[in-house]
This record gives sequence, structure tokens and C-alpha cells, in this order.
Amino acid sequence: MTRTATPRKPRASSQARIEAILAAARELLAEQGVTGLSVYSVAERAQIPPSSVYHFFASVPALLEALTADVHRAFREALRAPIDPATLVTWHDLSRLIEQRMLDIYNGDAAARQLILAQHGLSEVVQADRQHDMELGELMH
Repeated sequence: MTRTATPRKPRASSQARIEAILAAARELLAEQGVTGLSVYSVAERAQIPPSSVYHFFASVPALLEALTADVHRAFREALRAPIDPATLVTWHDLSRLIEQRMLDIYNGDAAARQLILAQHGLSEVVQADRQHDMELGELMH
């Protein structure tokens, strides 16, 4: 009998630590860009040992991939938000509405701008962004 592994949801204490790590990484990214991000700077900002950061994220690119997933989660929520059909006359209206929602996310999130729009050259982040873009395209369709 073969059993498939089901990903477990982290315990509350682990989830709180993951959230603290991601919040610290997000702040540093917004303030200093990708170059100011290291496991040690994130640990210092989160006020936890570096080993705790390594426990959940093996590297800075792994942290950035998780942050990219958070940004795209916000995009998905923006796409799923209700739209009043009375405000739409043409498909251009729908396009403008969706574009404005995405711009609002970027304008309110400096870390998102650093991750998605900056030229950081991190292939892991670019690849994750492409995958998320494909998912967003399907959702828009």
C-alpha cells in the first residue's frame, strides 16, 4: 500500500515565526532592495536566531520566492474581488479596472515593486513570477 505525503500545516508557533521572518524580509526589501537582504539581516530584524530563518527558508532566493507568492496572492484576490457590472460599458472598462487594482497593489507595497519590477536578476524569483503570471492569466480568462 502506497501512501502519498500530504503537506502538513505548520503549528501555530511555527506559523508565527514564518510570518515574522516574511514580515522582516518584506521590510528590508522595501527599505534596501534585494542587495540589502540576507538571512542574517532578516534574523536580526525579526529578532530570532539565523538558524530559525534557515529552518524555514534555506536561502535568500527561497525567502524571495515566498514573498513573490504573497504578492501574487494579493493579485489573485484583486482579480476575484466583485465587479459591479453597471460600471462596465466596454471591455476596456474591465481592463482599466483590473489594471487599476494591480497598480494599487504596487503603489501600496514597496516590496512588491522590488520583487516584480526591479531588475534583480534572481532566476528563482523570475521563474516563480512567470509561473504565477500564468496562473493569473488563467484566472483572468
